Amino acid sequence: MRRLALLLCLAALGARAQAPETAFTLDDRAFAAEGIALLPDSSFAVGSVHLGTIVRVDGDGRVTPFAEAPGRWSVLGMTVSPDRRSLWAATVAWPQARGADTTAHGRTALVRFDLATGAVQGRIETTGALGDVTVGPDGAVYATDGLAGTVRVLDGDSLRTLVPRGVLHSPQGLAFGRDPSRLFVVDYRYGLVAVDVRTGGVTLVPHVPGVEDRGADGLVYAGGTLYAVQNGVQPHRVARWRLSPDEARVVEADVLASAEGDDRFDEPTLAAVAGPWLYVVSASGWAHFSDDGTLDVEAAPVPTVLRIPR
Repeated sequence: MRRLALLLCLAALGARAQAPETAFTLDDRAFAAEGIALLPDSSFAVGSVHLGTIVRVDGDGRVTPFAEAPGRWSVLGMTVSPDRRSLWAATVAWPQARGADTTAHGRTALVRFDLATGAVQGRIETTGALGDVTVGPDGAVYATDGLAGTVRVLDGDSLRTLVPRGVLHSPQGLAFGRDPSRLFVVDYRYGLVAVDVRTGGVTLVPHVPGVEDRGADGLVYAGGTLYAVQNGVQPHRVARWRLSPDEARVVEADVLASAEGDDRFDEPTLAAVAGPWLYVVSASGWAHFSDDGTLDVEAAPVPTVLRIPR
């Protein structure tokens, strides 16, 4: 999700990045990829900002249609439900969504799709712009709104505000670690924070000196480590933040991949973990949207997903 904030001109820190592999690409430059989720059959779901669709990509790189967001709203973050039967997706009606009705602009919805058929199983609509989504250990669905600065949780058939306006600036990716009460969130301005899901309290996650944790979009967790996709630093990069045994602080950080000298990066966004690999949407095309939401398709990159050893 392209941020309405000044780009932080920050040098990449940590170990020298190794060139990642190209996992797969999509043929349609008008797709404008944003979210990615690992599905139970080891394929990936990839969502489109511009077309309002979701495709499935198998291990051989074959691309097949999976679902269409109601109203053709932009598809942003996605996550699989704990029962592995549904896919939750954050969708937004805004100018970048080619098929969205202009009267719906300023609306957003969490949509639940049947993984077997792609059919819509449920939809919860509200105002705002939900950008990323995750499911807690108890099955609760959490989402961030980077424009409103809020974190919300699905409570029955409505979205309850967990972190209200004014606490955070622009919350983006979110992920649970081992503690079911602690939700990690990356805020574009403030960096890595921890949200107590019982109270909504927010605390900065301390880190060793020299770690730049601002400007992150995507965030995923695996095995005591957080992986962040930072498109608000220069050069754009994918960072690895190792946590302390109690997961209360970042004790080590390095860079897994960088846009420096790699033209496969064009505003990276979100990521997914699959075994020993991190899959990252490295070329989203956000930089090629005009202010009115028009996409310069000829200039837009081929949607690209990189595979990075983690």
